[in-house]
Amino acid sequence: MERVRTKLRQGGSRWLLAGSLAVGVALPRVAFAAPAGTEAAPAGTEAPATPRPVVSAWRTDASLTGNYFSGNLDQAQLLGRIHVRTSGPRVGVDVLGSGFRVWSRVGDTPYQRVGDDLSGTVLPFLYVRPKVYLQGHAGYGSSLSRKVDGRVNVGASVGLTPVRTEHVLFRGSVGAQVERADYATNQFNTDIGQPGTTHTVPRAVVASNGWYRVKGTPVSLRYLSWAMVDPLHLSDHRAYLDLGLDLRVREGWSTRLTVTAARDSVVPVGVSASEVRAGLGVAWVTPRAPTQE
Repeated sequence: MERVRTKLRQGGSRWLLAGSLAVGVALPRVAFAAPAGTEAAPAGTEAPATPRPVVSAWRTDASLTGNYFSGNLDQAQLLGRIHVRTSGPRVGVDVLGSGFRVWSRVGDTPYQRVGDDLSGTVLPFLYVRPKVYLQGHAGYGSSLSRKVDGRVNVGASVGLTPVRTEHVLFRGSVGAQVERADYATNQFNTDIGQPGTTHTVPRAVVASNGWYRVKGTPVSLRYLSWAMVDPLHLSDHRAYLDLGLDLRVREGWSTRLTVTAARDSVVPVGVSASEVRAGLGVAWVTPRAPTQE
């Protein structure tokens, strides 16, 4: 059974990478489609007709970051991410995907794959007021290093966006989800009253995200954070924080520094409840429309 799970995880990693590359290649062609027509010169002038620019509502942000350190334990980490977004004044959707892999070795032994994390999330949203929105959530993830064969979260939330401009965004939401997680073991550090390898729990969720683009500079910052708890067992809680710093080197391309921190109070025996990752790499972002977030 463990051999089958390993094959499925390896296959899922290949499909995630292939899908991310396919989306990253296809969407720019849509975003920069040829103009649909031209705009005529005003009557009574001889100015030639000029093309009418076509700006796509789709936006893609793809990045590849990693790190390496050497000592008694040599380790290399690689993180690939893609964020596809389309939005208008009121309605939009975010689609996020990521894949994380770790290789390590001791001494002169060959490198071995010791960690695979895969995740995908779909977040549709609707602004019902200029600063108030409703948001759905559907996500899936797995982690070899944390012994999670699969985790599904489905739910909804209501949010507030006090700041929403071209250069600054800050918003937060509260909501509820149902979570089902399948683990590779039934031995956990905390007893939450659910024996076996499958846990199904309700979640109360608080989330926030935003960015800040420094005017007149190539620097931008962004963050994503959330915390969730099982209201029936308060000792079962999880939290996540993702920070990013971009330095634009040319149109569409940036150097990206990322730091992520995660905390999970209920984990299989032998797995750390907390982890912090940092990486440096490159990011590619399609141009955004003037009115697009």
